[in-house]
Amino acid sequence: MAQAPSPSNSDDALNAIFADDPILGPFLAHYPSYRLRLLMIGGGFYALAVLLIQALTWQIDRETASIFVPILYACAALVAFWYMAHYWNREVIVYKHGFVYREGRREVRFRYETIATVQAQAERLRLFGLLPYERHRYVLTSDQDERIVLDNLYRHIERLGPSLEQAIAQRRLPLLRQQLARGDSLPFGPQLLARADGLEVDGARLAWGEIKAERVIGDDLHLIGVDGQTLARLPLAQIDNLLLLLLLLKDLRS
Repeated sequence: MAQAPSPSNSDDALNAIFADDPILGPFLAHYPSYRLRLLMIGGGFYALAVLLIQALTWQIDRETASIFVPILYACAALVAFWYMAHYWNREVIVYKHGFVYREGRREVRFRYETIATVQAQAERLRLFGLLPYERHRYVLTSDQDERIVLDNLYRHIERLGPSLEQAIAQRRLPLLRQQLARGDSLPFGPQLLARADGLEVDGARLAWGEIKAERVIGDDLHLIGVDGQTLARLPLAQIDNLLLLLLLLKDLRS
């Protein structure tokens, strides 16, 4: 079973705060919203709004400005405060058999096997063309169509996302084996279906014996044939449950 990596806080301090869950099992890790980032975004928005208001009102007479400028400042402050408050009390608590998603007073528990799809995106960007940073986004959809978006607004998203993705894939893999044994087709996106006898890629059938390996090259998944040539290429952005698909392919070839 995949273990979620520990966050920066000490294990003893976290274990004192978060008890084991009777349904989800032992506590593993806690990932709150990245509050410093929220403060920076909210403060930056307010500073830009103030500069814009001053630029637009500097020619207005003093008496009129004394009435409207404070109102505009207050509106900008309210927008910045609403943004920070909207995300402030969000957190994910990871346990051995599932996780808890909290959004203010709303709390939802999920077992890993109940997450039907995981859409993962990660890319390296540059802020203002200078400062490099990584952007992560994970969209989890449960079998009850509940949707959760985890991105850089959460601390250590680079740990949280992969740990959840791995735990979900390991729990879902036995369920997918059973579905294939029953003759079901398993969708992994708009262009990809897995069947008991092989894959259907954009309408074309590939038997399991034709596929020797799979490789992620750039932004695409390449399915490699026994002759070493690429049989099919699929954009990663159009694949659901990428890690689960890779585990399934390896499992069915073995």
